[in-house]
Formats: sequence, C-alpha cells, structure tokens
Amino acid sequence: MSRAGMGTALLAEAEADVKRLGAKGLAAWGNTFPDWMPVAWLLKQGYAEVERRGTRVLVWKSFGPDTKPPNWRVPRKTPIHVAGKVTVTELFSPWCGDACDFYERVAERVRSRQDRIRFTQIDTSDPATLEEWGFNNTVFVNDCQITGGFDQFEEVLVEELRRAGIV
Repeated sequence: MSRAGMGTALLAEAEADVKRLGAKGLAAWGNTFPDWMPVAWLLKQGYAEVERRGTRVLVWKSFGPDTKPPNWRVPRKTPIHVAGKVTVTELFSPWCGDACDFYERVAERVRSRQDRIRFTQIDTSDPATLEEWGFNNTVFVNDCQITGGFDQFEEVLVEELRRAGIV
C-alpha cells in the first residue's frame, strides 16, 4: 500500500474493530491548526465536533441512532501555590513520545531554578490519579494551563517570574 490513503485505511480498520467489540461510536481528538493531528481531516472522515478546549477538538462518530457523544474530562484539581515561588506542575502520562519530549524540556528548564520555582511532576497513567486531577497531559505555570507548546511555556514562565519579582 502506498502512503497515500494510509490514515483513512487505519481509521476504517479501527472503526471496524470497535464495532466488532460492540461500541456504539468512536471518539477522537485533533487540533485546530494544520501542523499536527488536524481535526479537519477527522471531520472529512464523518466525525462531528463535540467540544473544544483551546486548540484541541473532541470529535465523535456515531454507529447508530441511540448513541450519546462523550465529553472532555472535567478538571477536578489545580496545583497548590507556594508563597514566594512560581509553581510549575506537570501532569503527564508517557503514552506520547512528543509529549514526553516536551515534559522533559520543561523539567530541564526549571530544575536549575528550584530556589525560585516549585516544580512537581504527577504521573497520570495511574487511573486513580487521572480521576483525582481530571487532566491527562498538561503543564501549569501558576494558574495558567499551557496549551501552545514550549514557546508558550517559556513566555509564561518568564512573565510569572517577573511578576513575582524573582527574575
């Protein structure tokens, strides 16, 4: 098989597989930007938009009339702040190599500044921890959830350090 049409073929097989398992639909997510996992492609494959969070879009394809689409997990907990420090909290599950690279870059950036930054890593691959927080893979700098990658993280971190007077 040529590279052209590979995604469509893989998605069709995934849909057939979950139908065989008795699923009433299939959820997926994509991004509003075209560079990585574009949701526009999923919409062309017959998926319908369910909900948006920043650049991420949850989509759903129903396999029958009596189905109900899912929703994003509800955030349940936010990081605790420490007076006199900027709080950086990573909530991660190692299922995505690109995400792991991002989290490692964040960790490298803040570890050398522990006098000014409180850094916490939380592994959400444990279902109880995921349920406790309601977040899978994300980074917080104080109250700001980072959704735009390392550049956004760096900008927010510098701004929060400046705002706290600890640059």
